[in-house]
Amino acid sequence: MQLLRNYPYLSALLVLLIALKFLFVPLVQWQNDTLWSISQNDKRLSRAMGAITHIDSNRVQLGALQQQLGQLQTFFYPSQDEASFKLEQQQWLEALIAEHNFTVSNIGWTYSAQVLGQPLIKHQLSVSFDGDTFDLPRLYLALDSNSQWIDVMSFSFNLIGQNEKSLGRFRGSVDLVFYQRADNEQNNSTRPVQ
Repeated sequence: MQLLRNYPYLSALLVLLIALKFLFVPLVQWQNDTLWSISQNDKRLSRAMGAITHIDSNRVQLGALQQQLGQLQTFFYPSQDEASFKLEQQQWLEALIAEHNFTVSNIGWTYSAQVLGQPLIKHQLSVSFDGDTFDLPRLYLALDSNSQWIDVMSFSFNLIGQNEKSLGRFRGSVDLVFYQRADNEQNNSTRPVQ
């Protein structure tokens, strides 16, 4: 206290610093926050105005995107009952394998699940078969040329009896994934995956 009485300009400086700390600094901080908020609102407003001024071109682009989406939908199997879908695909695959001179030794569905964030259900099928190695590329091309997308998750095989005159025999297994469009009922009955 004695020091403040001896140096009155120090007490005035102390009062000034306290006033700056508790009055001026919060005022400047509030002003900066308000300016930032205004600039963010201006950016949002300019984006909204841009969308409004370009509404006709946005509609044209939306139409083009919807057309592309319609074309992409043909790559997926249509929505239907899970059991009948699996039976139909299994019969088709067994016939395709038999058509290419292979013998199925084991076939089974492993799981079905909703694709996370998409209106699709993926069904995984595991098949074990054997036959002549010479016929294997034709079978693989037949699987790949299907109009709907079939994803080959894994393909493992053993070659038996190869020599200079023959490619030998083939024994292997393949895991295939079939993608099916989901309706609302199927969305609720399957578990989601990525």
